[in-house]
Formats: sequence, structure tokens, C-alpha cells
Amino acid sequence: MGRGGQGNKSPHRPLATAITKANRSIPMNDPKSKTHACLRTYEIGQHDWRVPIHTDFADWLGDNVRNIHAKNELAIGFRTWLKSGEFSINQKRLTATSSSNSRAATASAIRSCPMIKQVAPAERQRSAAVHKFVGLRGVEIGAPDSATLPCLPALYLPPSLRTIHLIDGGWLHNRAVHWADWCEANQYDLPTDYLGRTSMGRSVFESLSKIEFPRSSGWLTTLSGDRSHESRLSPREHGYMYQRRCVVSGVIRKVRVLAGRCYHSLTQCPRELRRLLRIGGERLAEADVAASYFTFLAGQLPESAEKRRLVSLLQSGQWYEWLADATQMPMDTSADRDSVKVEAQRQLLFGIDWRVCARPMWKSFSKTFPKLAALINRLRKSEKGPSGLSHFLSRLEGQTMNRAYGSLVGRGVACLPLHDGILVGESSVEMAAGLIREVGAELLGFESLVRAK
Repeated sequence: MGRGGQGNKSPHRPLATAITKANRSIPMNDPKSKTHACLRTYEIGQHDWRVPIHTDFADWLGDNVRNIHAKNELAIGFRTWLKSGEFSINQKRLTATSSSNSRAATASAIRSCPMIKQVAPAERQRSAAVHKFVGLRGVEIGAPDSATLPCLPALYLPPSLRTIHLIDGGWLHNRAVHWADWCEANQYDLPTDYLGRTSMGRSVFESLSKIEFPRSSGWLTTLSGDRSHESRLSPREHGYMYQRRCVVSGVIRKVRVLAGRCYHSLTQCPRELRRLLRIGGERLAEADVAASYFTFLAGQLPESAEKRRLVSLLQSGQWYEWLADATQMPMDTSADRDSVKVEAQRQLLFGIDWRVCARPMWKSFSKTFPKLAALINRLRKSEKGPSGLSHFLSRLEGQTMNRAYGSLVGRGVACLPLHDGILVGESSVEMAAGLIREVGAELLGFESLVRAK
């Protein structure tokens, strides 16, 4: 294992220097086009995986764990903890991909490691307990992002305390194959498809092979250069790294379905860059449901005058304008609109601090739409908090979007799911919007506002 960060006094300086060059063009992989290059993807196991873990934990693993499978599983668990604040090891996957000795070694390491603490026990036999790491020096908690309050804040591991745990590519590939085989044999939903074993995985992989990125990185000048406390990177730095990874070093081919939502290589593509992509040689466009969370909630309400008012407001495209006016928030620029959307999600849906005094938007909202407000409170309780509500709404969203996406794939259209929308070539964007409206009307009982852009 190598110590990360040693000998580099300023880990940010090379990146900052690279992205400030005016109109810099990133060297890319497709010599046929002067303006665009193909998205580069690779299959799991094609490369070894360099996982940064805490130096103290790396030393403990080296001294106390001999089984390589157990070491790898715990290193992956550490990475998950850094991203979400907790981790668990899927017991079904562990059974499918490892020997009894490896399973015993993994369980023993979790029990005996003084840096691992159980957060919640397994709820039933053969399910996974939830754990977290504790007592690690130098680890900082990122500032919570109000746009994603259901998630725990990211954790930051300083470069000087990082050790690289190298996971062999062959081990990763075999693990993925054994897990996919087990899921198929036991009729178990494969949560992450690395090999194109699911219909969703095959169609997404095929569409990703048709994606092209711009060669120029001039679009980065539209992003802020201010670094956030949470990620230690500015949006501009993150955008540069994302573009370079997608077309130079490559991204792993995978499709993950979580709570009805599909995640893939373009899910986290910056909006400013996504507008410049091409699919099958034409500009990438998007059809999406306006104010999707509130639209899908409206579909859960019984027929009433309140529901009709709500649906009418949502269909008018003025939902966030109404919220801004009701709370006297500015709505003059696109940045203002984004701020209102973030606050609406925090104050009306996913806020951790649920006191009314901390959510001034709630007063006008609940007075005008009392039944919707009551529904949100019931769902937060029945779904066990804001994270559960988020998953509930994602499942409703997925019922509509995945059906519309499947219809497009069945017609031979190259497209990609994107949460409350579908990415598709501009010649097919109106067809995609029409299918979303059609499926939504069937499931919700009314036609939602779907924008083609």
C-alpha cells in the first residue's frame, strides 16, 4: 500500500492550473470528430481499483486481517462510509461471492476492529447490520447540503492520512460475475448491473456507447471557481475532472437501480456540460416532469377542490413562482429559481429540522394546501423520516419514467433515464415527452407538465 498525499504540499494546485487555461481542449479518444469525442467506458475488472482508506485503518488491516476477500470488503465499506456516513455488507452477496472462510474472516474483522461501531443490528436473519467508523483522527464532516438533506453529509479524509488499498481487477470481475449468477439463479433483483445482465443495463450500455462529449472545455468558465467546504472542490474543478474522466481515463460501465431510480455514468453530469453532449450524432435533449415531487404527490390525493387547484397550478408551470411569491423570495434569475427549488425541498419535504419556525415556506403552503401538507407529514412518519419519503417519491417517479423509457427503447430510440426525465436525441424529444405525459396520466389521473428542452 502507498501513502496518498505525501510529497504534495498543495494537492489542488496542479488541477487549478490546468483548468484556468483559456479555451483549453482536453485530448480525447476519437480522431474522427474535430469537436466531439466518444464517452469512454470499461467493464468492471479491466483495471485494478485504488481505494483510499485511512492510514490507521490500513495499518490495522495489515496487522490483523490476512484474508484478502475480507480486506477488500472492508476497504469498500470504508469508501461507502466516507460517502454516506455508514456502511453495511450485503450478506446475500457475501454468501454468493466468497468462501465460508472469507465470510468468517469478514465477520470477525468487523467484530474485532476498534474503529468499527455498529449503528443498527440486522433486522432479520441474513440481513445486514449497519456500521460506521469511529475514532479516526483528522476526518472532517462536510457541511450538510440543503438540496440533499435526506443524505448524511459527506466525510473528508485529508490526503496526508490516506493510504491506497489496491483491489485486484480480477477479484472485482469474479465478484460481479458470481453475484449476477446468484441473483439470476435465485430470482433476486440485481441492484447494480456491471455486466449487462438486466434489460435496463443492456439498453443503458448501448445508449452510452453513442454518447459524445465536446472536446473543448470552454464551458467550464460558466461554473463557479469557489470551493465548497463539503467537497473541497469548486464546481469548475469538479466539471473539469468529470469531463476528463469520461473521455480520457474512462468510467466504469454500471447501472444501479435504487428506489425506482436508475443511476449510470451520466447521472451526475453537470447540467452545463450535458447541454453540449450528443447522442447518435445529434444534440442531446431532455424531456422531464416539471416540479416532479409535488406532481407525484398530487397523484396520491383524493379528488377534491384542493387537488384540482394544485394540479392546475402544477400544470401552469408556475409552482415555484407561487411558492416564491408566497414567501417573498426573489425569482428574477435562474439562480433564484434554483434557490427556491432547493428551499421548497428542504422546507416542504426533506428537512431534518422540521420545526415550523425553521420552515417559513410551510405556513403559506399548508394554509393553501392542507391536505397535501397532511399527506407529507403522514408519509414522513410512515416511511420513517425524510430519507424514506425521498425513496417513496423516487419509486413513484420510477413507475412513470421507467415505463416511458421502456417504450422508447422498444421503438429503437437511443435514450437514457435521468430521474424525473429522459435524455434523448433532439429529433425524438417530443416523442419522449408525449410518452411521459401518457404514462403519467394513466398512473396519476391527470396529465403532468412535461417540458422538452
